[in-house]
Order: sequence, then structure tokens, then C-alpha cells
Amino acid sequence: PSGNDDVWCAFGRGVAMDAQMAQAAMMEAMREQLEALQGKTSGLVESMPKLQRRRIRALLAMQERCDTFRQECQEKIRQAQRELREQCAPIHLARKELVAGDREPTADELPDAEEEDGEEEEKEEEQLEKGIPDFWNVVLQSHGTTEEMIKEQDQEALSYLEDVTCDVLEGEEHGFRLNFHFRENPYFENTVLSKTYRMADDEEPMVEGLEGTEILWKPNQCLTMKTYKKKPKRGGPNAKPVKKTEPCESFFNFFSPPEIPDAADELDEEEAEQLQGALEEDYEVGSVVRDKLIPQAVLWYTGQAQGYDSDYEEDEDEDFSGEEDDDDDDDSKGSEDEDGDGPKEKGEKPPECKEQ
Repeated sequence: PSGNDDVWCAFGRGVAMDAQMAQAAMMEAMREQLEALQGKTSGLVESMPKLQRRRIRALLAMQERCDTFRQECQEKIRQAQRELREQCAPIHLARKELVAGDREPTADELPDAEEEDGEEEEKEEEQLEKGIPDFWNVVLQSHGTTEEMIKEQDQEALSYLEDVTCDVLEGEEHGFRLNFHFRENPYFENTVLSKTYRMADDEEPMVEGLEGTEILWKPNQCLTMKTYKKKPKRGGPNAKPVKKTEPCESFFNFFSPPEIPDAADELDEEEAEQLQGALEEDYEVGSVVRDKLIPQAVLWYTGQAQGYDSDYEEDEDEDFSGEEDDDDDDDSKGSEDEDGDGPKEKGEKPPECKEQ
């Protein structure tokens, strides 16, 4: 019976792999249809008088020049991003070493000279753990997008997370790969769990495919499935409870892509919207990790980055909200209880996965 959890995990991985293949086929079919439409005109220009067609040709030539400039700028941006990654790589490596406890900061890495009491410092070092415990666990929980993914049963497993890195897909491929580096732990055999985002191109955030590492769970340690005992409906007082296993919410579901049908034509409008929403939500998580948490990890750990994000969001609100903000403020004040005790409580969160 103890192997049922592993069987269910393996079954879930098989379903996810089939979904990945189906998703890739659907995206390829959609892309072929879009490419077939490119370059075709509506026929409007051909029906215009000669002078108007001449003006349109001039506009098309202008557009072509703009497209050329845009492509050149995009290449410069990609080159600048490559240079940034190269310059930050040794810094991020040093960060990994300090977090893991492989070494201590050098004098050059400290911003200010510190007066140190050698004897007291040695006593403190004897009592301290190596490195910075739970560094990446705290970082992930400091941003709302990733924090809501982490459940109670994930906490200890994430304490073994030593580093998070990002690789940009090169060559003809577009996209990026997130790598979560773990030290040896009692939950799974993998030392690296990766999530790959394959994009249509570098300019538009259109996801063509998602791939996640197959997690090799150790016996009875699968965090994405919950096990509970249920008494049979028809049975005597001595009837043995039935052991049941089902999927549950977990941060580690991040490494399983959204499930889709075997063929694109099986999707109705509602299902297509749900799939699109799942892809957008998944991409948002990947973008947060890539663009915010990895580059500014220590600022999220200390809480300083939260201020930067909130300031940016406030600026956006001021730019686009206008006079309606005053009405919204009045409405928000009216959301308090009639007895004046304060704002009403939000809806409860869904229960987390726990062993029962």
C-alpha cells in the first residue's frame, strides 16, 4: 500500500507528458494557419484610385523602414541582455556560494570596513548554521505570485533549495529555462528541477510549449498527492477504512504543464479560454522568477524589493486611473460592516494538502 503514492505520481507524470505533446501539436497547427494568412491583402488597395494607391505604397515603404529599425533595435537589446548576463554570472555564482555556506564574504565584497571582535565572532560562528538558511524559500514567499503557490507541506522541501538560475534558449529556439538547484534531501532524487518556456518569438510573450522536469519522488514523499483514509459506506463497525489518493495543491505542481486535450479541435470556446488563462498564469509565474526574483534575490529576502514594486504600481495607477480613484476610495470606505468594526473579511483560501 505504501507504493500507491508513487504509482499515482508516475500516472500524473504520464498524463502531463501526453499533454505536452498535444499542446505542441496544437500550437504548431495554429502557427501554420497564421503563417498562411500573412502577406495577404483585403483587396481594398487594389480598388482604390491610382493616386491613393501611390500614397499607400509610400506608407508601406515607411512601414518597412520602421520594421527594419525595430529589428535592429531588437538585436541591440538582445546583445545588451547577453552582456548583462555575462557580467552578472560571476556575481550570481558568488551569491550561490555565500547562500550555500561554501565560503564567507571577502573584504572586497563588503561595502564598509567593519570593526570585528575576533573572540566574539568565533563564538557566534560556532552557533550559526552554514550560509543563509531558507534564503530562496523566503525569496519565493516574498512575492505574491509565487507565495500563493507554496503550501504548508512544501516548506521543508524548499528549505533545501540552494539556487535559482535562468538560461536563455539559443539558436532557432526562443524562450528561457528556469533551474531550481536543490541539495540532497529526503523528498526527491533530483538535484535540479527545471521549467522550460518555449515562445513564438522574443518580442511577443506567446507560449508555444511548456516542459517541466519529471520529479523522482522518494517512497511516500510525493508532495503533489494527498492520501487519506475513508470508511466504506456499506460495512460493519469493524470494516477497514479505504486508503485513497488524489492530487493536491503544491508548489511542485509548477513543474507539470497545464493539461490540454489530445487534439485542438476538441476544445470548445470555454475550454480554449481556460487553457489560455492557464498558460498566461504559468507564464506570469515564470516571468516573475526570471525578471524579479533571480536578479534581485537579496532585495526580496530583506523586503526592500517590495517597496520598489509597490511604488511602481502606485505610479501606474496614478497615470491611468484619473478622477475615478476618488469614487473607488468612497466605495472602499463603504465596504465596512454596518457596526463599524472594520472591512469585511475576504473569502477563505482553499484548504491545503495535508496527510490525514
